[in-house]
Amino acid sequence: MTTMTYQPSVESHLSVSPVLPSTPFDRIARVLGQTGCDLPRVTDETLHVFFHHLSRQIESGQTVYHPDRTYPCHIGTIATLLDPLQQSEDALFSGILCRIEKAGYVMDVPIVELGIPRDCSAAAAIEDYRYWFWNWK
Repeated sequence: MTTMTYQPSVESHLSVSPVLPSTPFDRIARVLGQTGCDLPRVTDETLHVFFHHLSRQIESGQTVYHPDRTYPCHIGTIATLLDPLQQSEDALFSGILCRIEKAGYVMDVPIVELGIPRDCSAAAAIEDYRYWFWNWK
């Protein structure tokens, strides 16, 4: 009886990279530490978690626009995000605020109301936040 053993003729070097969440739902669940079939509702605590996530993603000085594409007006640049737990108004109504600067003026605008250029490194994170904020409010 002859025994045959398999010997690959070409040495392979496989590189395995981590699987990143591919849908907004999966990415949001990952940010919020959710492992179930539904996302948590918008609360002060979940807003605070998303605030920290976005704070790591958004760079100061990022240009933002009016969200209506028929009115492509440059609003200003992002100075900082405001912690929803420190906001004077109801964060559950407006969500995370973004401090915008333009021509010496400063205004606080809900981040869900801003247009972000698609080439911005934080665009996907902001779109995920917008999706979650409006749908799980």
